Amino acid sequence: MSPNGPDIIETEASNQRQAHADRGRREGGHIKRAWQGAIRRVELDPELTPHDLRHSWASWHYALHRDLVLLKVDGEWSSVTLVERYAHLMPAGQETAIRAFWHLPDTKFSEKSQLPDKSCKNHTG
Repeated sequence: MSPNGPDIIETEASNQRQAHADRGRREGGHIKRAWQGAIRRVELDPELTPHDLRHSWASWHYALHRDLVLLKVDGEWSSVTLVERYAHLMPAGQETAIRAFWHLPDTKFSEKSQLPDKSCKNHTG
């Protein structure tokens, strides 16, 4: 950002060039306001972000499946290297609590992913 104000970036939108003010993420726009409203309504920590939830989902998925390739596919990452950045190892014994949270049976998982994913598709391993 320049010292005189926001940098102006030209973007393509509907085949028309439009100026976009890059404010260095100081302002969040409608998505940030909607997220903050949802967090407030359900009384969660206001510091929680969608990015935090993606990390949690990846860690829980790996805790249940122990399969980085399946996690890569279900999380739609481009490489296993990125998967390793998101999925944090959890101590053993968390699997039962994760299954209870997702209302999943307390049994070993089959080859199909049973953890909810954003595409609502099951992938075979």
